[in-house]
Formats: sequence, C-alpha cells, structure tokens
Amino acid sequence: MGRKPAMDRDELIGILKDILELASDGSTAMTDDVVELDSARFCDPERLAREREVLFLRRPQVVGMAVDLKPGHFSTQTVAGVPVLLTRDNDGGFHAFLNACRHRGTTLADGCGKARRLVCPWHAWSYDLKGSLTGVAHAGTFGDV
Repeated sequence: MGRKPAMDRDELIGILKDILELASDGSTAMTDDVVELDSARFCDPERLAREREVLFLRRPQVVGMAVDLKPGHFSTQTVAGVPVLLTRDNDGGFHAFLNACRHRGTTLADGCGKARRLVCPWHAWSYDLKGSLTGVAHAGTFGDV
C-alpha cells in the first residue's frame, strides 16, 4: 500500500484554519454525497496494530490528572497495551515508566497506593519512585548490574 506524499506547510496551515473555524462555529465538515465505508476497516486487527503504533505508542498520552497522584504514591494502568507505572516522588515530580523489573520483566506494582520504594516480587530488586534501581538483593549473584 503506497503512502501519500507529505503535505506542505501551507496545506497544513489551511487545514488547521478550517478545523479552528469549524470548532469556533460548533460545526463539522460535511459532504454532499453519501460516503460508504467498508465496515471491515473498523475491526481489522492489522489496521488496529498500525494505528496503535502510529497514534499511541509514538506520542505522549494523557494518563490522568496530576492532582490524582499525591507525592509518595503510585498508580498502574495499561496504555495502548503497554503496562505503565505512574509515580509521584516525594519532591512532587511525576514519572511514568514500564511497569516491569529490568531484571526479568515481572510486574512491579498492581493498582495504586503509597510506597517509599517498589520491590520486585521475584528477586527483591528495588526502585525509588523516580524509577532508579536502588537495591539488588544478593547483588554478588547477579554480576555487574
């Protein structure tokens, strides 16, 4: 399937102006003709995978309101099929990273709660709320980490 050439700057600005005008008018773009779409396009798993990759995995996503995560707390969710761990450190910094231990990839946390650190249930590797590895139980058995 071939790709359309990228739009030039002037064309993009024109489209943006049209969208802003429609939004200002509380309207939408309409066509004079009936448009028929193949319903398969709405349930095609390959199309879904492409859209997930292009629209959700390559761009920042809204995952919640900052006020909902207090300092010293964490929350977990799945964003476009990716397990995400959200934390707010004690300095108030907000962090989001994969909800997985870097050693074996097991889930670090479930649900939400308060924590000083997050500890892997398999081998007790621990992480601070900024996502930094802070402790490796029996470090001598793991070699240089």
